[in-house]
Amino acid sequence: TEPTEGYVDITGRIASLLEVGTGFHPELTGRENIFLNGSILGMKRAEIRQKFDEIVAFAEVEKFIDTPVKHYSSGMYVRLAFAVAAHLDPEILLVDEVLAVGDTAFQKKCLGKMDDVAKEGRTVLFVSHNMAAVENLCGRAILLDHGKVSSVGDVKDVIAAYLDSGIISHEGDVDLTSHPTRRRDAVALLKRVRLLDTDGNVKDRFHCGEPMRIELTFEPAVNLKTPEFGIGVDDWMGSRIFSITTYFSDSELPSLESACRIICHLDEIPLAPGRYTLSLSAGTSHNTVIDALDSAVSFDVESVDFYGNGRIPDPGLGRVLVRSRWETQPQR
Repeated sequence: TEPTEGYVDITGRIASLLEVGTGFHPELTGRENIFLNGSILGMKRAEIRQKFDEIVAFAEVEKFIDTPVKHYSSGMYVRLAFAVAAHLDPEILLVDEVLAVGDTAFQKKCLGKMDDVAKEGRTVLFVSHNMAAVENLCGRAILLDHGKVSSVGDVKDVIAAYLDSGIISHEGDVDLTSHPTRRRDAVALLKRVRLLDTDGNVKDRFHCGEPMRIELTFEPAVNLKTPEFGIGVDDWMGSRIFSITTYFSDSELPSLESACRIICHLDEIPLAPGRYTLSLSAGTSHNTVIDALDSAVSFDVESVDFYGNGRIPDPGLGRVLVRSRWETQPQR
């Protein structure tokens, strides 16, 4: 397909994996498709024969290699397709979101293979919305916005730019009335969220160990006799760090019949330096969620002397800061 405009300079042999099973014929067996797909990608027949056993072992489809691929699951499809492309030994490997299919073990193996290709001095162009995979695999990144290059540089800087350009507000005071991350089946009970310090000032930057107040503006559509609220704290990759809920606290909220503010008090933020997001939920007891928003607001945590010993915690040591006490005892 010719581009509508522009051009690309290519130096070296390219292998691309853009879609599950691209170039596979559903009526042919796995064995036949390895030779067909390998030929399409530019491999010689002798080269395919030489690498055949290695490709099959990598794809983990030995038992089904002579079965027509129309009977394969999507996971088997992508394993075989990736195995063929990865063993082409290309100078340039193009991979587009293909790791969305397959189990965790195979995804790790694919990332390892791409890492090996990169370490051999070859180019891997990896397109993904999985920020953890991008950070682990890539040294440089390109951010595209509606087909145009928005940012190029160190992978962590570009990931930060991607997160900043998204729908997650970073103001510390967010109107939730028509927030885009509200779940489809939710009833809009939560109207606003504010992140406050102990003096009531709105903030989007806090220090490790600093107190925080999370204020929710609530307008019940119905009378909630046993209201429950929850806040999930996620890191910038979307992994849940911890959750705080009224259910697990000692606080019992009264029946809510009219608009009010719900305030959650954190005595200290137990988080290492980095960016975090809050997901919100409101409902009733017995795990009945009525309103829920994912990544409603984000905030930064900055490093300070959390432990009080002059040693500043490093972000690479983990996401949560825990105070501990150590001692020795004589062996009995």
